[in-house]
Amino acid sequence: MGIEVEELKHYIEGEKNKNMQLDCETRRLNAKISTLEDLLKQEKERLLLKERQVEEHARQRDLMQSEHEEILSLKKTEFENLKRGFDELHYESENLRRNINLKQEEISNLQRMINQQNHTNDQLQEKIRQLEETIQDVEEKNKRLVDLLNANIYNKAE
Repeated sequence: MGIEVEELKHYIEGEKNKNMQLDCETRRLNAKISTLEDLLKQEKERLLLKERQVEEHARQRDLMQSEHEEILSLKKTEFENLKRGFDELHYESENLRRNINLKQEEISNLQRMINQQNHTNDQLQEKIRQLEETIQDVEEKNKRLVDLLNANIYNKAE
């Protein structure tokens, strides 16, 4: 039995060593687990911080997009108003161009009438000049005739 006790002691000693090694390994693994849990906690905190940053960036992006859409809408409205104003001015310009063309045609007609009147005036003035010459010739002839008659009457009276 002595051997068996020795073997049991030896076996127990081996088991104690194994137990101590397992305890060491357990402490090492627990330390590693604790370190990993700390790292995990830090990663979770970093992740939460990143998520908040992403949410903030998304909020800012949404705000900027909203502002951009509002500005775009205002620019679109401004463009439509300017286009409508341009179209109105274009329409008014076309009307003015037509009116100018009508007025130019009217002026041309009036100028033709003035030219015809001037021509008629020139003809009438020429006729008046001719008639005045005829009147002068007739008056000279009448004067000579009166002088001739007076001379004849004077000669008969003598």
